[in-house]
Amino acid sequence: MATNPFLDAWTKEEKTRSDALMASINKALSASSFLSKVDKATKEKPNTPKPPSDISKLFDKALGDAVKAGTRTYGGMSVDTEMTYKVEKDKWRATAKADAKFIKKKISSKTVTVKKGDTLFKLAESHYGDGIYYPVIADANAKQVKFKGDFIVVHSQLTLPAMDVLDKKAETAWMTSSIKGDLTKYKEQKGNEICLPSIDFDLSKSKPLYLSINTGFCLCKITVTLTGAISGFKDGVIKNKFSESGYAAEMSKELNKYTTVDVGLVKGKPEGTISTGLTGSLGSFKIAISNDLKATASVSSKKVTKKVGNYTFEGNVGATVSLDYQCVPGDLPPGVRETWDAYDVSEELHKKTAAAGAVILVGGAVIVTAPVSVPSGMVSFGTAATGGALAAF
Repeated sequence: MATNPFLDAWTKEEKTRSDALMASINKALSASSFLSKVDKATKEKPNTPKPPSDISKLFDKALGDAVKAGTRTYGGMSVDTEMTYKVEKDKWRATAKADAKFIKKKISSKTVTVKKGDTLFKLAESHYGDGIYYPVIADANAKQVKFKGDFIVVHSQLTLPAMDVLDKKAETAWMTSSIKGDLTKYKEQKGNEICLPSIDFDLSKSKPLYLSINTGFCLCKITVTLTGAISGFKDGVIKNKFSESGYAAEMSKELNKYTTVDVGLVKGKPEGTISTGLTGSLGSFKIAISNDLKATASVSSKKVTKKVGNYTFEGNVGATVSLDYQCVPGDLPPGVRETWDAYDVSEELHKKTAAAGAVILVGGAVIVTAPVSVPSGMVSFGTAATGGALAAF
């Protein structure tokens, strides 16, 4: 069952009204005109915990009249009262407590298919009895609802969760002020069009990018795997027939244009950099080559929001980079061959790797690139797209 967003406001309002009602009742019970009637009707000196019936009836009537007068605007509420009697200078007196509670009822859950002209306010008004409950529908359908100045349904079906609501007779103007917002736009927004939904992509499920580099005496295989998740949506509305799978494929194709990866190694140093078309530079990474000539480096994820034409992509993108040098001591140059130490090998391998060309294997396609020298001392190993790897999502 959904939690009502106005629960705290209900509790606060109930206390406010209970306190006000109790003050009104006790004012009536202490009015001089009423006490004169009580004193005049008292025949005997008070000597019991409660007054005789004729005196009790006077107090009960005063209490009832005060409750009736004080609750005329308390529609949809129940009121419990408790009278406490006391004796002051041989005269009957009384005070009362009042507890005002809103009458609530349970609304069951329901799934609706959004129609032309529907808005969240109208759906809430129809299902819960008051359009002010629209945030409950928005929270329960986070993937189907977007906030762009007003709530717009972005999917064909919505869940209206089960929830306790106030009785229809309850006056709820105070609830409107409690959300600190203008409801006019929610009441008047036509909602004639249904916006295209957002699609989520798990980048860790995309195919890795392989860079195979021949240094002349051994082969270096660099594997780059993206991590993180991206969601994307396209501006516009659903028209006529809509296929979510087709829309997802369209989104994947567009996303592939920006999941290009560029990896570079610093000449003679065990470190490199990585960037993607979505994020720009992701940062640098350190390479520690083990004795078996393997290494793995991670690049922290980066939050990204990228708008291209009618598409918007947002999420987090990171990467892991692994290197696997496949060579044998006999293939190593003099000086390194004798020591066969991973640290000594590392510098020599990086120098050779940085000077070699790269064969980029992506999605079954082979792209041969020549080394490119840049003033910063970096050598780029080329840029490659993920070759439709995300289309399977």
